[in-house]
This record gives sequence, structure tokens and C-alpha cells, in this order.
Amino acid sequence: MIAEDELRQTVEKLRKVTGATVQAMAQTVEVRDPYTAGHQKRVSTLARAVATEMNLPPGMIEGIGMAGNIHDINKISMPAEILKNTSAKHCSGKLPLRYEKNCCSCLSSCLSFDGS
Repeated sequence: MIAEDELRQTVEKLRKVTGATVQAMAQTVEVRDPYTAGHQKRVSTLARAVATEMNLPPGMIEGIGMAGNIHDINKISMPAEILKNTSAKHCSGKLPLRYEKNCCSCLSSCLSFDGS
């Protein structure tokens, strides 16, 4: 029983650290692009609501919420000139794809998350 309790405590600590790391990454994106501040949180909230409505398992809902919080993580690798030029972003509706591909492929090769 002591080993199980220790394992539960370790898992809970890991969840908290993971959540704090995701939150720090989300805040980094918002600092880089204050024009869209709050967007990632709104996406996360909406994604969690949809996942809950779909009766997905709690671990998956948590993972979906985390993904929503950092879905714009590619902005970290973009030059500040691009992020600050709001008219250029909204004329085309998209940011330059090359930055998105580079950042996301790097992250996906380093991280894995199965939602459990």
C-alpha cells in the first residue's frame, strides 16, 4: 500500500509539473504575440467543453485542454516583426507556414503525449 500511495503522489506531482510547464509555454506565446492574448485559453476552454460533451476519458480531456493552451506554440520561433505586423497576419489570415512546420516538427520529435 505504501508503494501505491507513493506512486499516486508521484503521478499527481508529475501532472502538476506538466500543467505548470504547459502554462509557462502558453504565457511565453502570449508575451511574444500580445495582440492575440487570451486566445489559447479560450481555445482550451472550448476544446475541454467539447471533449467533455463527447464523454471522453478525463486524461484525454486534460490532454486536449493542454493542447489548446499551446496550439500556437509555433509563434515562439517566429521573428517579432511578423508577430507585431497585425495587418499582415489578418490580410492573409495565416502566419508564414515555414515557421509553423519547423517549430512543430521539432516539438513533435521531442515530445509525446498519449492522453493517458
